[in-house]
Amino acid sequence: MTPRLVVYGDITIDVLVQFQAAPSVGHDVTADHISLIPGGSAANCAVTAARLGMAVDFVGVTGSDHLAQALVDDLRVNSVGTRYVRQTEAPTAIIIDMVNADGERTFYSFRGAITMVRYGTIPPELIGPQDHLHVSAYTFQDACSRETALALMARARERGATISLDPSVQFAGEVRDRPPDILADLDFIFPNSDETGLMTGRDDPREGAAAIRDLGPKTVVVKLGRRGCYIASDREECFVPAYPATEVVDTTGAGDAFCGGFLTACLHGLELTEAARVGHAAAVHVIAQRGGHSASPTLDDVIRFVSQQGDEELASRICLLKTRLKERLLTAARPARTCGAGTGGSPAGQGER
Repeated sequence: MTPRLVVYGDITIDVLVQFQAAPSVGHDVTADHISLIPGGSAANCAVTAARLGMAVDFVGVTGSDHLAQALVDDLRVNSVGTRYVRQTEAPTAIIIDMVNADGERTFYSFRGAITMVRYGTIPPELIGPQDHLHVSAYTFQDACSRETALALMARARERGATISLDPSVQFAGEVRDRPPDILADLDFIFPNSDETGLMTGRDDPREGAAAIRDLGPKTVVVKLGRRGCYIASDREECFVPAYPATEVVDTTGAGDAFCGGFLTACLHGLELTEAARVGHAAAVHVIAQRGGHSASPTLDDVIRFVSQQGDEELASRICLLKTRLKERLLTAARPARTCGAGTGGSPAGQGER
């Protein structure tokens, strides 16, 4: 059966402010650039996967104002299903990203609706045995979203779906003090080097990955930024170098793009090292523009890029993946053989996949 990616987490407006020097208290300065861009770790991953051709449904809670509508519209434009996005009267999530002349970042985060409104009952058809659930660990930072994350993971286990988690710094710090039982349910976990250190107390990615695997996850992929990643699983343990980035404008969402690319490739049969290289290629595209998924690539973009890097074997493998995804689209476009009333859904999901 055709795999589908179900992504749960934050959907936010990212306010990017670039400036030379911060003002003193009570004063102001002129910014070099200010932009409002759709973002959120989970949304970035979902859009990257969908742009690569993966069937994706997003699960989340947002507001109902014009900013929230822009976020939902952005998901739709990028072929992410929104029938499980719930729009409420709670405020829209906003993250302010302050970038100074040296490229140093300061974040002000307001997670909004997802922390204030419970998602509610998980629709029975949301996760099937062929699906994969990907959860952003930011959802474990408050009671409302943690409740939904745990319910989704429990449903995925019941249905025999696979599960992945992208940790946050707060989640990683809590793991070292009290490892949660959910780690044993994970097929993939994607910590970066800092999160790996917080989770295990190990600086070496090999040692850190081994220590995380001892907590239960089947495959650990440590994201190492421009150095690439380290994969530890029953099948293999190895470093996979990143592709060189020709242009770096904004690194926001690089790790999210990696997850989206990796999962799309892996869920369609590519080997772990091949999936990592697809993830690296997706990240290189994203960091070339402002925003966490403004420049998410298509499969054709990735094929061209890896060919330019001399990775013809991977380019051939992705071409086969592209054929499989085209077959999925043709199958999905065929009229259904049965009829009946739909399942309804939230206002954001009317008429969506």
